Amino acid sequence: MRATAGLAVQPTAAARPSATRQQHRAPAAPRAAEQQRQQRPWQQQQRRRRPLAAAAAGGGGEQRVFAAGGDVGDEFEDMMDRREELLRQRDEEGDEGGLNADEDEELADLTARLLQFGYLEDTGALSDEDDEDEASTSDDDVAALFLEEEEEASEEEGSEEEEEETGRRVRQAGAVLDQVEEEEEEEEEEEEEPSRRASKRGQQGALPDDSLDVMVSAAQAGGTADLRNMGMFETSSPGVGEDEEGEAAADRYPPPPQRSYRLAQLLRLAGLEEQAAAAPDVEISALLTCNSISPAEEGAALYVCVPSTDGYNDGHDWADESAEMGAVAVLAERPLPDALLPVVVVPDTQRALSALADAFYERPSRRMRTVGLVGSYGKTTTAWLARGMFEETNDLCGMTGTIEYAVAEDRLTEEGDIWAPDAEDVTLQRDCSTPFHYTPYEGKYPEVPSTPDGLHMHKVLAGQADRGAATSLIELDPATLADGRADHVDLDVLVYTNTTPDAQAAAGGAEAYAAGIRSLFAGLTDPERQRAVINIDDPLGAELASRTAGHLPEAVLTYSLSSKDAAVYAEKVKNTIWETEVLVNTPLGRLQIITPMLGRHAAYNVLAAVSLGIACGVPLKAIVAGIEAVDIVPGRCEIIDEGQPFAVVVDSASTPEQLGRLLDDVKEAGAKRVLLVFGCPGSTSKEHRAAMMRVAHFKADAVYVTNDSPGVDWPNDIITDMTAGLPDEVVNEQSGSVYPWLQDPHRVPPWYQKYMLQYQSLAGIYIIEDRFQAIRVAIGMAQQREVVLVVGKGHKDYQEIWDGDSESFDAADSSRMETCKSWFDDRVECRNALSKLPYLTGVKDLKRDYLPWTRYPEERDILEREGVTETNATINDY
Repeated sequence: MRATAGLAVQPTAAARPSATRQQHRAPAAPRAAEQQRQQRPWQQQQRRRRPLAAAAAGGGGEQRVFAAGGDVGDEFEDMMDRREELLRQRDEEGDEGGLNADEDEELADLTARLLQFGYLEDTGALSDEDDEDEASTSDDDVAALFLEEEEEASEEEGSEEEEEETGRRVRQAGAVLDQVEEEEEEEEEEEEEPSRRASKRGQQGALPDDSLDVMVSAAQAGGTADLRNMGMFETSSPGVGEDEEGEAAADRYPPPPQRSYRLAQLLRLAGLEEQAAAAPDVEISALLTCNSISPAEEGAALYVCVPSTDGYNDGHDWADESAEMGAVAVLAERPLPDALLPVVVVPDTQRALSALADAFYERPSRRMRTVGLVGSYGKTTTAWLARGMFEETNDLCGMTGTIEYAVAEDRLTEEGDIWAPDAEDVTLQRDCSTPFHYTPYEGKYPEVPSTPDGLHMHKVLAGQADRGAATSLIELDPATLADGRADHVDLDVLVYTNTTPDAQAAAGGAEAYAAGIRSLFAGLTDPERQRAVINIDDPLGAELASRTAGHLPEAVLTYSLSSKDAAVYAEKVKNTIWETEVLVNTPLGRLQIITPMLGRHAAYNVLAAVSLGIACGVPLKAIVAGIEAVDIVPGRCEIIDEGQPFAVVVDSASTPEQLGRLLDDVKEAGAKRVLLVFGCPGSTSKEHRAAMMRVAHFKADAVYVTNDSPGVDWPNDIITDMTAGLPDEVVNEQSGSVYPWLQDPHRVPPWYQKYMLQYQSLAGIYIIEDRFQAIRVAIGMAQQREVVLVVGKGHKDYQEIWDGDSESFDAADSSRMETCKSWFDDRVECRNALSKLPYLTGVKDLKRDYLPWTRYPEERDILEREGVTETNATINDY
C-alpha cells in the first residue's frame, strides 16, 4: 500500500487554492478561546494597543492601504529590513553615522506603518536598544519617543515647516492618547469586580473559622447540601465576559449574490430534463421544505415535499400552506390534484432536493477544496485539527459539523447566513450556574445537526464559498446518508476514521451503515484531483482501501497506529494524563506532535489529520504547527487545567461503547484513579441507562451518578434505572439498610445520611442528583495524579428540564409535556469548582478522601463509635 501512496502525497488540484480563492481573508486563529466562557485579559490588552498604534502613526500624510488577503507579507518584511538598517545607521559613530532629516522622517513613517498594521506589537519600542523594556512601554513613552525624533529632525533641518508638521502630529497623538486614557478608565471600572475576585481566588490562606465550619458541615452531609449561600460557590457580579465591540461579522465579507432561475432552467441544471419540459414558467429565487427555518424573502420559492427532520410529518401535507412562505410551485413524489400551486412530480424528492440545491447555489462544493470526514467517531476532533493546519497556511476555512457551522471565526446558521444572537446572553456575566435555579438559555448558538439535509448542506457550503473560503471541512454521519443528502457534494478528499458496534443501532443496521460509507468512496473517480485517506486498522477501512485502490491506485493514503504497511503510521505514542505525544512516520519525513488530548484514540485523530494534510499538500512544518495550535476541541476530551495537581476532563461520551473507550484511554494514560461524573438523558431507554452504569462500575474507581438533561423524566427515576445495571452482589451488599441506599442522601432523614454515605463509600458509588454539586464533590475528593472525568454533555451548555407546567404533565402521553433549557456548561462548572480548591486546601485536618468529609479527629472518633469508620469507608472493587 505504501508503494501506491507516492502520488497521493504530492500537491494536486485538491491541494491548490481554487480559482475562486477568497479576496478577503479573516484572521486565521483557532476558535478554541471563543468556546470558553470567560474573555481573556490579553483581548483587552490588544484592544488598547490598537488606539496606541494609531497615535504612534501620528496621522501625518496619507497612509498606504494594503489589500486584505493580498500577498503583502514580503512588502512588510522589506519595510522591517529598511527600518533595521536606518536604526543601525542612526546608532553608528563617526562621520558616516547618524541620519539626515529625510532619513529621520522615513524612519518615523516606517515605524508608524508597522505599528498600525500590527508588525511591531511584540516590540513596543522604536529601537532595538529598548528590547528589555518592551513590555512596559506606555502610551506616553511612545508619544515622547516620536516627539523626540521629530524635534531632532526639526533642529537639524531648521525648517519652520517641519516644526509645524511635528506640532500637528504631536497634537493629534495627544488627542488620541487622551481618548485612550478615558477608555482605559472605563475599562478599569468594569474590571474592578473581576479583579477583586481574581485576587480573592488567589488566596491560599485560611478563612474565618465560622466559614470553615459551614463548609465542613456541608461536607459531612456528603457535599450535596444546597450551597447557594456559601461563598465558595458564589456567582459572579455583572461585568464579567462582556462582548468586545467591533464591526459586525457580516461586514467583513462581500455580500452573498442574489440568485434567480426560471423553473425549467433550474430543473435542467439539476439533471431533471423530463420534468423541465413540462414545468410551469415561473421564476424561482429560493428553495423551501417543511424543515426550512425562514420563509422566502422574495416570495418566489420552489417548495420540495420531503419528510420533516423528526420523521413525524410528510412534506406533502404542507404543500398548500407553502404558499404562505413564498412558494410559487411544488415538487412532489405524487400528483396533488387539490393543490393550489403548480406541481412537478419526481420519483424521489429527497435526492432531487440535493441536486436542485447544488445547482441553485452554483455548485458550492466545487468552488472550494472540499474535505469530507466519515466514520463513527473521531470526525469532529480530526476536523478541528485539520482546521488548525489550514489556518496555519492562511487558508480561509469553512466548517460543517457537530459543534458548529462556520467560516473562519464566524459561525453560520443552517441557512448559511452569519449567525448573530437574537437576545442578550445573560450567562456572559456569570462564573457558573446556581444550584436548583433556572438560568435563561438565550442568545446562544443553536444546536445543529452534524450532517445537514440536502438543502441546508448546500446552503451552508454556499455561505462559506460566497464569503471566500478556500477549504471546507464536512462531517458526514454514515447513519444519515441514505437519503442522498451528500450525493452532490463534490469531495476532493475523503477521510475514513472507523466503524464501531454502535453502528448496529443506526437505521437499517450495520450493513446499511457500511453501505453509505462505501457509496461515498465509490464516488471518488478523478485520480488527478481526488484523494482517499483511510484508517486500515479498522476492518471496513482495510476493505475500503483495497476497493478504492482498484479504481484509484495512486490516490489512496492509508494510516495506522500499529501497522508499518500504512503510508502514515505511529512509530511511538506516549500518553500522560495531560497530553499525548506521537512520533509520526510519513512518506515525506518524521513528525513529532504533542496534543493536549488523551489516549490512543487521540493518536488516531492526529494520524488522520497528518494524512489529510499530506494529501492536500500542506507543508510538514504547517501540519505540526497547526495541529499543536489546537489547544482544545470543545467538549472532546477537553482538559480543564487551572494549575491543580490532578486532571479534569470533559467529554461527550454518551454511549456504553464511547464511555468504555474513554475510561480505557484514561487508564492507559497513567491515571492513579479515575473519578467519573455522569448521568443519562431523559430521552434514553432503561436498557441504555443500565448498560452505561455497568461500564462505569467496572472501569471507574469512583462513580458519581447524577443527572444529564432529565427532560420530562423524574430525576430519581432515571437514577433508579441506572443503578439497575449494577451487579446483584453490589445492590444486595446493604440489603438490611433501613432505606434504599442507592439514592441521593437528601431523600432520607438527616440522622440516616451518614450511614448511607458509608454504604456508598464502600461501593465507590455516590448518588448526587444535582449535577452542580456532583461535579464539585468529585473535584473536592480528587488527589494528585488522579483524573476527574465529567462526561455526557461535552460542548452542550444546557440542561433540558420539564417546564413545571402541571397541566402538561401527562404520564400517559409524554409527547404532550413541554421542556425548557437552562444554562449549564460542564466546562464552566469545573473551572469554577477548581477556583475554590484553595479554600478547601486551607482547611486544617479536613479529610476529603471519602464521604462524609471530616475536619477534626474528634469528629472521626464519633463516627468510629457509630460504626462509620475511616477503615470501613474504603472503596472496594467488585
